[in-house]
Amino acid sequence: MENKAVAFIKSNEWFKSAMVGHGTHNGYVAVPPGNKYHRMSYFDIDDISVHGGITFSEPVMSGEESIGSKRKINPKYVGKRNPILDDAEFITDNTEIGDDWWIFGFDTFHHGDDEYNWDKQIVIQETMYLMEQLCPTT
Repeated sequence: MENKAVAFIKSNEWFKSAMVGHGTHNGYVAVPPGNKYHRMSYFDIDDISVHGGITFSEPVMSGEESIGSKRKINPKYVGKRNPILDDAEFITDNTEIGDDWWIFGFDTFHHGDDEYNWDKQIVIQETMYLMEQLCPTT
C-alpha cells in the first residue's frame, strides 16, 4: 500500500429536498498515520482553507463516538470501516485506504450552494485542493 493520501467524492443524490440547495457531491481526503493532521478534529484545524471549512473528521475504523461532533456512532458501524467509504468515487490513482487512516471532508450544503456552482468537476477541484493542503508532498 502506498503511503500517500487518497481523495474521493460522494454523491449528494441521497439528499432530495427542494427546501435546501446543495451541490452535487461532497469531497473527502484520507491520510495515513504520520500525517500531521491524523487523528485531529476539524474543530482544531485552522490552517486549511476549503469551501465552507472542513466539516468531517473521522477515523477509517468507526469508534463508539464521532471525533468531530462527539455524537454517538450507530452500534452497527462500531469497529467497522466508516460508511462514508461506501460508494466512494475515487479521484486519485491511489485507492488503498488503511484501517488506521483518517478521513477529512467538506460539504456543499452551505447557503448559496447548488448543482450549478458546486457541480462534480468543481467539487473534484476543491477536493484536490484540500488534499494538497493536508499533504503538501503528495
